[in-house]
Amino acid sequence: MRERLQNSEVELHPLPDVAQRVLFAAGDGSSSAASLAKLVQQDPALAAAVLRRANAAGFGAAAPATSVQHAIARLGTRRLSETAVALALREGPFKGSFCRSTLRKLWLRALVSGLFAKELTRQRHGNVERAFVTGLLWRVGEALALGGLVEEFGEATLPGEEATAELAVGLGEDFTSAAVKCWSLPEALAVTIDTHREPGPEFADDRHIARLACSLAMHPADEESAEKLHADADAVSLGIYPEDLDAVWALAPKLREELESIG
Repeated sequence: MRERLQNSEVELHPLPDVAQRVLFAAGDGSSSAASLAKLVQQDPALAAAVLRRANAAGFGAAAPATSVQHAIARLGTRRLSETAVALALREGPFKGSFCRSTLRKLWLRALVSGLFAKELTRQRHGNVERAFVTGLLWRVGEALALGGLVEEFGEATLPGEEATAELAVGLGEDFTSAAVKCWSLPEALAVTIDTHREPGPEFADDRHIARLACSLAMHPADEESAEKLHADADAVSLGIYPEDLDAVWALAPKLREELESIG
């Protein structure tokens, strides 16, 4: 199967077109709430997600947003981009009829990783939008591998969910590398999440942050985990002090609110 991936003979979930266009428009400083609303309204699921996030308790608005344009104005282009990309991934590689429990766990891990990556990058005054997407896509290959295994062998011939999930972990890096090519991702994202490539000095920190964010997402918030993460190789490479890492981890309740508002 690895050889077929390398030869582009395995079909991967495409990224929904509307989410790609929303992300592009949101990155254009001249885009207004009205133009973004027009794009969002083309996708009912995305429109519903934008309204739900805009009306989440964390925004503390006196009155609920009742239109997509109002919701976008409240969220801003940054959160709109996050919502669009997150929903695209949830409805793409993280959705399937087989191994639903595993896919849900992988989706939640990806989302929490994206949110942690954003906060780690905010501490360093970096590009938080790119960090969020990088965190989401880190290890996305495992979800893609689950779909690939079903396509290749059929549900009936695969072992139980736990064993299939282990197979997907082993194929994860190969599927991520294939997705980078299939989705024509920007170089900054591609070189960061594709562990078959060296990121170089320009994007080395991005990879450290994505991997560290995933570690934060996977560890329970307890003293034993804190000690491990303080000594984590990526945290050390980034020069993050233990108290700064703890400060990001302390944001977990706030991140859970964002998690509920996105999906």
